[in-house]
Amino acid sequence: MQVIPAAKRFHTDLGWLDSHHVFAFGQHYDPTRVGFGPVRVINDDIVAPGRGFGAHPHRDMEIVSVVLDGALAHESSDGSTGVVSAGEVQFMRAGTGVAHAEMNASHDAPVHFLQLWLEPRTRGLAPAYHQFRPDMCAGAWTTLGVSADPAIQPSGQTPEGLFAIDQDVRLSLGHAAAGKALARHVAPGRAALLYVIAGQGQGNETPIAQGDTLVASEAGRYLLQGDGLQVLDFDLAADAA
Repeated sequence: MQVIPAAKRFHTDLGWLDSHHVFAFGQHYDPTRVGFGPVRVINDDIVAPGRGFGAHPHRDMEIVSVVLDGALAHESSDGSTGVVSAGEVQFMRAGTGVAHAEMNASHDAPVHFLQLWLEPRTRGLAPAYHQFRPDMCAGAWTTLGVSADPAIQPSGQTPEGLFAIDQDVRLSLGHAAAGKALARHVAPGRAALLYVIAGQGQGNETPIAQGDTLVASEAGRYLLQGDGLQVLDFDLAADAA
């Protein structure tokens, strides 16, 4: 398992925005770090009270926001509006094009969230939006989104209520139970890209901490354990990584 330390992330500090980028983003460009397979953006954002991102366009991108603390207000040109609170997940398919705004819903407290961008397999899809609160379980992985399939409903939701990603990927969140390891099995032909959201501990006995990115490109069993460890996981095709 390869560990890319948190200190290697790009950093943007605009006063109202404190953002760390795993991959090249905005003014930060590095041709060797433009993504991992279809994953183009992993941004760890903290937005000041009452501030945020005004209306801006997106096209042909699968966008996921995971709110960790506070609340994020959302409005887009496809008519979807709402507030995504801590513990909730928002999926937006930009498809043929949307303009959307994301603002801190509070005037008193910051909002902390992850924003993820994945390139879809198919261009020109109809925009879609889905918001839900996953039922997290300590010591286990909770699936947030799965690969799109012909059985998926036009709304972008799977029959199980998860969102469908137009890409060969499974997106999950994991919480390591106190004193126990969180197991991650990488199947032959697959790879894992993991981002440590919170906590510290070990990944196969290698020290890991908040903000680290982990890459497991060989099939096998990987163990994550530690104090308050919370991890985001992408299960991807190995040939796409």
